[in-house]
Amino acid sequence: MTDIYRHAELVIVWLGLCSPNLRFALDKLKGLRHILQPAMDSLRASGQRFGWDDVVRNSKAELHRYMEQDSSEGKELWIGLNEFYDLPWWERTWILPEVASAKQLCFICGT
Repeated sequence: MTDIYRHAELVIVWLGLCSPNLRFALDKLKGLRHILQPAMDSLRASGQRFGWDDVVRNSKAELHRYMEQDSSEGKELWIGLNEFYDLPWWERTWILPEVASAKQLCFICGT
């Protein structure tokens, strides 16, 4: 099964129906990806091993600006993220191979 996900260009995950808070959180996560991606690309190009702490450290100013501009929406974001991590999808046994092996992962919810 891992080979299927490893060779796929894109793994699409349907999360089920979507509340307004969950939709909001997923949209915010897309914004975070655009902030973190340049740091990840730069660290990969350096050939060094790196972790999430390195990515965040290299994106700190951009992350701060992003979170500051949307501080009034923080409660909605946290409610949506809690809904995201409470979804039944996370309880499936084969989640790790899907997420770890995917070149690109896309979460979709709603109808």
